[in-house]
Amino acid sequence: QVLEDATVQAGPSLDIIDKDLSNAVKYQVSGGKEPGSSGSATIQSYVNELLDFIGGIKWENDGPIEVPDVKEGHPFKDVFNAIELIKYDLDELLQKHRQAEEAVRKSERKYRSVVDNAKEAIAVIHGGSLQYANDKLFELVGSEYGEIINTSFVDYIHPDDRDRVKDLYERRLKGEDAPEEYSFRIVDAHGCEKMVDISAVLVDWGGDIATLVFLNDITERVNSQRELKKGEEKYRNILINMEESYYEVDLEGNLVFFNDAVCRMLGYTRDELRGMNYKRFMVDDSSSRVYETFARVYASGQPSKVPDWEVVQKDGSRRSAEGSVALVRNSDGVPVGFSGIIRDTTEMRLAEKMREDKIKAEAENRSKTDFLANMSHEIRTPLNGIIGMTELAMDTSLDENQKDIIYAINRESEILLGLINDILDFSKIEAERYELEEIPFDLRVLIEDLAGSFAIRSEKKGLELISFLAPDVTSLLVGDPGRLRQVLANLVGNAMKFTEQGEVFIKAELQQETRDKICIRFSVRDTGIGIPRDKQEKIFDIFTQADGSMTRKYGGTGLGLAISKELTQLMGGEIGVESEEGVGSTFWFTAVFSRQGKNACPKSAENIDISALKVLVVDDNETNRLILMEYLQSWGCLAVEAPDGEGAIAVLRAPVALRERFDIIISDYQMPEMTGFDLAREIRKIESLKRIPMIILTSVGNIGEGKRCREIGIQGYLTKPTRRNELRKVILSVLGLPFEEDSPDTSTLITRHTLAEETRNNVQILLAEDYPTNQQVAMRHLEKAGYNVDLAENGAQALAACKRKQYDLVLMDIQMPVMDGYEATRKIRELEGRLRNEIGTDKSSRFNRIPVIAMTAHAIHGFREKCLEMGMDDYISKPLHRKELIEMVDKWAMTSESFEAASETHKEYAVQEASVMDYTPINYKKAMDEYDCDKDFLLELLEVFIRNVRDQIDTMRKAIAENDSEKIRTEAHSIKGGAANICAERLSAVAYDLEEIGKSGNIETASKVLDTLEKEFHLLEDHAGIQ
Repeated sequence: QVLEDATVQAGPSLDIIDKDLSNAVKYQVSGGKEPGSSGSATIQSYVNELLDFIGGIKWENDGPIEVPDVKEGHPFKDVFNAIELIKYDLDELLQKHRQAEEAVRKSERKYRSVVDNAKEAIAVIHGGSLQYANDKLFELVGSEYGEIINTSFVDYIHPDDRDRVKDLYERRLKGEDAPEEYSFRIVDAHGCEKMVDISAVLVDWGGDIATLVFLNDITERVNSQRELKKGEEKYRNILINMEESYYEVDLEGNLVFFNDAVCRMLGYTRDELRGMNYKRFMVDDSSSRVYETFARVYASGQPSKVPDWEVVQKDGSRRSAEGSVALVRNSDGVPVGFSGIIRDTTEMRLAEKMREDKIKAEAENRSKTDFLANMSHEIRTPLNGIIGMTELAMDTSLDENQKDIIYAINRESEILLGLINDILDFSKIEAERYELEEIPFDLRVLIEDLAGSFAIRSEKKGLELISFLAPDVTSLLVGDPGRLRQVLANLVGNAMKFTEQGEVFIKAELQQETRDKICIRFSVRDTGIGIPRDKQEKIFDIFTQADGSMTRKYGGTGLGLAISKELTQLMGGEIGVESEEGVGSTFWFTAVFSRQGKNACPKSAENIDISALKVLVVDDNETNRLILMEYLQSWGCLAVEAPDGEGAIAVLRAPVALRERFDIIISDYQMPEMTGFDLAREIRKIESLKRIPMIILTSVGNIGEGKRCREIGIQGYLTKPTRRNELRKVILSVLGLPFEEDSPDTSTLITRHTLAEETRNNVQILLAEDYPTNQQVAMRHLEKAGYNVDLAENGAQALAACKRKQYDLVLMDIQMPVMDGYEATRKIRELEGRLRNEIGTDKSSRFNRIPVIAMTAHAIHGFREKCLEMGMDDYISKPLHRKELIEMVDKWAMTSESFEAASETHKEYAVQEASVMDYTPINYKKAMDEYDCDKDFLLELLEVFIRNVRDQIDTMRKAIAENDSEKIRTEAHSIKGGAANICAERLSAVAYDLEEIGKSGNIETASKVLDTLEKEFHLLEDHAGIQ
């Protein structure tokens, strides 16, 4: 427009500049480029050319145009006027353009800053490729600017989502119905999956349609939502599957959520319960209490309990319950309902009622229990006298008629006692008062003792009684040995009763085991009359026998097997029978026990290696041979068997046997054609065989056979059933004895009795008993067994006796006048403690703990526990049978420290070399018992002791040279005590002799004895491996 105005005024003179100036103006306005050219001319350059042409002054950048003073009539005056007009308008136009450009630049910087710093990734997609992207998009896809511009955005979309995203994009471009926002997965340059939200709008892009997209990384949010959902599902599943009933109701009390336990408790299906109001399944008074609880919780916002509900099931039955109520709020904190737990207390209330009834019943039965205990005591006390006196009478000189009478009295008394025991056991089982003990015991000892208790009975009937514990069965167990023995004794007693010839075989074998538990299968097999198949099931019923005629012929109440069945079940097992009429029966049962701890010490013979022994076993009974072979092989011996005497001679004469001589022969006595004695005589006739030691096993044990054994040259003699540990001890003793070729030493016969008789002579026993008959019986049994016995007639006398004298064992009756057994034991323990505090804790002190064995006629559960609680160590029930009494006393006397010290002084301390064994210088069994199997502590004692003795030996050598007997005595006394403490028994015995020499003042033999002591010490030193 400016040019047009100027042209009108300037006329034809402007024709020469019209085109160029017009183009310059258009160039500047259009952005600085000359239309149709690539030059860079500006308005200033065009104007300057014009002024040069017309002779004017140049127009400097951004400066005013100086127009020369042109007089009228000048040929270009109109041109200058036109230029002045152009200059004015151009100045204004350029100023506005500069301002517009600056505004555009500011706006561009502002919006670029906004886009670059946006939280969303922003991009422009045109033709399927990225035309623009902000920094957030680069960060999202893990690539730089140059790597993604002009690339296909589809390449970053997860393959599984591409088709869906492409479909939505194309529909959007076509204007079809498609969501503006949606989510999908992308895979960045590092291969990581991310979830994004996208929103897209269509924009103009240079005349074309492009897509402006905004992407948000929602990966963390999606993962959080996913984890939250998992957590909600987890806890929802917990609520649904938990045993207690969980519910949620709205403010009106309508069920909106509940778990399966609610359905089970109410008896409705889930569909039936959904939306049901709580009032429909509650009795009225419970509904009112729940409503009041809802109102209280709503008002306070605090949870509350409803202790006593009663709900009505679908079938109309009622259940007791208790519950809790808590307020449920929405995300805005507005209360929307209630939730809580409903606990079914029906069984608990029934259990409480049962407990109350049980307490009441126990209170009512307490007097019955006391009566039962007193009845047991009153019946057993005279029975004890009868049985004890008849046993004593049978040991006196009686004619045959008197023997029959006494035997009948004894037998009938035993039957009466057995009947009383069965009735008491049955009454306890019926009253569910029968509880099992959990105490450590040795199964091998139990089985062998049991077999030994039936030995006389089997001998009288001419039966072979055999016991066997499988080698893979752990012997050290925890359980109730008394009840186990009761079941086994019942089965063995029945087997003896119904078997007239053949054998009774007791067997224990492993059935199943875990790390802590072991299930053992016991069986008792006989060759008796057998049981008809149709009678086998009912024999375990109470008061039932296989045939009524059996009661008349064999006797019995029919309670034994019923009690055994109950006891077996209490021990976690079962019982059964396999029998064939006329052939025999096998009664079996299983029981579960715990293993003793790793530190348990087996109460067996010394652990001396006899694996190098070669042994010949001779027995016509195959089962007996099997047992002996198992024992020997379990010890590592090379065992060879022969079925009779002739077979044994053949084995001994074989070339191999002549080259590698047998170390010992173990033979049965009762064999057909050639007895064990006959075999021994034949062997003694053979020059190359007569030095082999022999042990005879017999089921008979007739008077005079010991003398015959000595005359023939037999070194060992045991009665069956043979106990494993006893056999091992006899083997060790026999092999340690010298064999005199021409005149065998008549004192060298080793029997079961000789293994124990030396020990009993050194044991001092105090018997506290007020009943005269019991006094006579107990003292006769104990004194006849070789024990030294003092009598106290009440607890006060027993206490006084313990103050005067050291006893190795006290047998304490419970019910005595003046002072009962409980009080006497308590005061004895107080006396021991007081004296130990006064004089110290020297191991040789006579004031160490004395074993106290309770004696009572009470057979009710709980008395044993009370005895132990009152400070007693064990328990024996009256009447006192000789065998049981001696076994109990032997058990505790063998562990008495005073006995150990006394009996040790009677032993030879010189080392006897045996052909196949080296004796250990320490009695490890005793040491482990003494220090509770603490091997580390024993080693510490050994180290200190050995270091001291080295110096003490040197000191005694000097004392001998200086004739200092007192120094010898003190040093020997110190060694004697130290050796006793570590159970180095032979060393202690030598030190004792040296001490006695020092006391006497005559030290002529001291050097020789010191040499022996030093030899024993070096054996100990080498054995301990301490330098």
